[in-house]
Parts: sequence; structure tokens; C-alpha cells
Amino acid sequence: MTRIWRRRLADAVLIVLSAAALLAMHRTTPGFDEKTAAFPVKGSLGETVNGRSFSLRLDRVDLATSLTAPVLLGPPKTYTTSGVWVIVHGAITSNVQPMLLRYAGLRTRDGLIYTAVDDRFHSRWLLTQDENYAGISRRGILVFEVPPDRLAGAVLLAGERSFRVRLDSRLEIALGLDESAVRARMASAQAGYRLDGALPQ
Repeated sequence: MTRIWRRRLADAVLIVLSAAALLAMHRTTPGFDEKTAAFPVKGSLGETVNGRSFSLRLDRVDLATSLTAPVLLGPPKTYTTSGVWVIVHGAITSNVQPMLLRYAGLRTRDGLIYTAVDDRFHSRWLLTQDENYAGISRRGILVFEVPPDRLAGAVLLAGERSFRVRLDSRLEIALGLDESAVRARMASAQAGYRLDGALPQ
């Protein structure tokens, strides 16, 4: 092989290696969404989970086949469901300044997210409806409507802003419900659960 052909072969190999390196960089370099995505802060039921602007502790989970809740005008109203009502009890504390819990959702094992139901009810105990003040713990509830077969392995998501928050913490708290626990809870799920009397003691 002549010197010229050896040089051409070396150049071709170099070009191939450079292209492979560029392709690898393209595949491994995070995009804008990944660079600016919320960073998860994970925890479990009974733990205080600390985010950037607030802390949240979940104490217990109740299931109900129907709810009785106050409305803005008139007598309390009963809400039924083809799934199950999930009432999560807990306490929230602002870390720095007054804030609102603007987002809460339940993420299932297959990635579906059910947002908290707070536009139908006017219970003073809903954690998404009142302002939270720095250093003052406020106890209350979050309410979700979920198909029973999607409840096992569910994780509660919470954030000061919307679900698509960027460059901020998002709390992810496992509810600790496996298949057997869901079956047991469903067997004893309460009908006519009163939201106005749901504040944990």
C-alpha cells in the first residue's frame, strides 16, 4: 500500500471516528427539557419531605365510594364516582414566604396522573385552597378520583407551581399501597365520607 493510500485510509478512519463521537455526544447530551426539568424530592407516607419552598408530610390515606362536601351556596352535596375517592391527610409548611400549593396529582405505576379535585368542593381543609405561611404547619386534605385498579403503587406529586414546573423541586411521596392493601381498603371504603369533618386529629 502506497503512502498516499495509507494517508487516505487514515483520514477516512478519522472521519468515521469523529462522526461516531459527534453522534454519541448528540445522543447523550441532555436537551432543554431535561436541563430545566423539575428535580424530584422523594419520600414515603409518614415522612416530612422538604422541597425548596415548602415541606409536606402525608399521614394517612382514606378511601370512599361517595363524598359529602360543602358547596359555596346551599346544603352539602353528595358526590358519587365510578372509581374511588382517595382522601390524603397531611400537613404543609411554607419554608420561606407565603405560598400556595398550586399543584397536586397522583401518579400511577403506568405513568398516568390524576390531578387533585379541588374545583367542586369548598372545604376549608383542602390544602390547595388556602395560603400557607412560613414556619406555620397547616393540616388538611387532598382529594383525588381514581380507578381502583390504578391505585396500587400510586405516588403523590406536589409542587408550588404547575406540573410542568422548571428548575424547581417537585415532591414525590409514595402512598405505600400495594395490591393487597388496596383490596383491603376497598372492602371497607366508606360511603358518605364527610369532607367538612375530615381534618385529621
